[in-house]
Amino acid sequence: MSEQEHWLEADEAETKLIVFGPPAFAADFADQLETALETGAVAAFVLDPAALAEAPPGHEAGALQAACRRNGAALFLLDDARMARQIDADGVHLRDPETVEAARAVLGAERLIGVSCGLSRHLAMVAGEAGADYVMFGALEGSAAPGHPTPDAPAGVDQLAETAAWWNDLFVLPVAVAGGPSAENAEALVRAGAAFLAVKGDAALAAVARTLAATIREAGSGTQG
Repeated sequence: MSEQEHWLEADEAETKLIVFGPPAFAADFADQLETALETGAVAAFVLDPAALAEAPPGHEAGALQAACRRNGAALFLLDDARMARQIDADGVHLRDPETVEAARAVLGAERLIGVSCGLSRHLAMVAGEAGADYVMFGALEGSAAPGHPTPDAPAGVDQLAETAAWWNDLFVLPVAVAGGPSAENAEALVRAGAAFLAVKGDAALAAVARTLAATIREAGSGTQG
């Protein structure tokens, strides 16, 4: 693929975080994001274009993109492939698996596409066949695939781990999982082969990133041993 290919080489790197930004920014969100990015645990930030309408100073798309690039993370736009191309973002995260082909036509071959698939294995296979670069099982608020509700936690964690393990047994495409990853359940998700854990970009983002980064490293060391 492009120079971005290393970002998706799950076999050569530990599990990373995908941070989904809110539809409206708090005044300190950029600082929270920067702190999270500095942990080295964040693979990508998904920017909701709606948040740019009344963005506080320092929260412009260019400023957020610069923060991502300083810390080796990708910047995705939520659903908006045309805007992603306009601002030279690294790709998009789509909430509807049926829009992968249209997004790929806009983005070309070198930008990345992630897709929310709820808990549907069929939708994930459809997305992969259509050219997605990763699929995501489960959902955070605002990231759900249509018709696929957010799974409950902690009960949803077992189902997510099982689904991620099934995917990894059959496919090489990286898999992300969402649904409230925490220090208590991150180890199970890492061991199931999750390349990425999706988290909300809220007021607790920096603390969550630090906690999950430590948990992921411990879980990864146990898996390798």
